[in-house]
Amino acid sequence: MLRQLPSKRWQARYRGPDGNVYSARTADDRPLTFLTKTDARGFLNRTQAAIARGEWESPEDAARRREAEAAEAARRDVTFRDYALAWLERVQHEPGKGGRPRRPGTVMVYRGRVHNYLLEPLGDVRVRDIDTAVVRELTAQIVARPSALKPGATHNGSPATPSTCSR
Repeated sequence: MLRQLPSKRWQARYRGPDGNVYSARTADDRPLTFLTKTDARGFLNRTQAAIARGEWESPEDAARRREAEAAEAARRDVTFRDYALAWLERVQHEPGKGGRPRRPGTVMVYRGRVHNYLLEPLGDVRVRDIDTAVVRELTAQIVARPSALKPGATHNGSPATPSTCSR
């Protein structure tokens, strides 16, 4: 259904497969009008083709989907620092294997390793940008550090070993 508004722009309305009448909307769920009748008719043709193919979704469902996609994108853009600190909180309060809470010493070891080895080099890196190559390079750097407690030692006491970084 097409109609010309007092502003001389055109409004397109259509009946969805659910029986409700919908007006054309933008991607951010605002009213959409068209400069020409041909543009409005083109929108209706595309919409009716999508309905016929079974690809149409209601404007409310489309808005919810876009909102969920935006939330997922924001979740993917979290920095390693934010993720690691949230993980440490979860580890401290949620049960571990067998449903038992983790011992304070275990949580302390996790916290120490995150703070001592990971936050400085990876803190501001987005989690989705951390791949196998980044982890291998970081592991090699950690293993190559000299021991702070025993200057002449062959191993620095880090949780990584030279064999883990050469794989």
